[in-house]
Amino acid sequence: MNISTASIVLGLLVAYYNLKPPVVIIQLTNQLANLAAPLDMFYIGVLIMSLYRKKVHDPSQKIWIPIAVKLIILPACVALMMNYVNLILEIIQTVLIQSMMPTLTLASILIAKYSADEDMGAFTTVLSTIFALITIPLMVYLIF
Repeated sequence: MNISTASIVLGLLVAYYNLKPPVVIIQLTNQLANLAAPLDMFYIGVLIMSLYRKKVHDPSQKIWIPIAVKLIILPACVALMMNYVNLILEIIQTVLIQSMMPTLTLASILIAKYSADEDMGAFTTVLSTIFALITIPLMVYLIF
């Protein structure tokens, strides 16, 4: 149990019971949400700076595995599953394109928080974003 899990449970309960929080809480939450992505990118930039100084080409790291899963295998599985779902075309296309997006920037922070290899997390985020520039148009062409 951590603060993220508690927040999700609390948010689901509030949504289930259709409770409306005070305007101050809504504004504070919106402002904090707007800060999340820039702070994530700043943190990843700091990690990349330290990666640049270290040896990045460690052959024991299999950096291509999470990138291949996130950018190729997962969208292919989602595309196969979408064949069995009766939804309107726009929703199917949105789900497929969302499944093709690169690794989320929050992954680096979560990896660092839980004492895993934060260098690999930052490097995976950066590489998946760069490779997504190639794989997203390619997957869109192949699937659509």
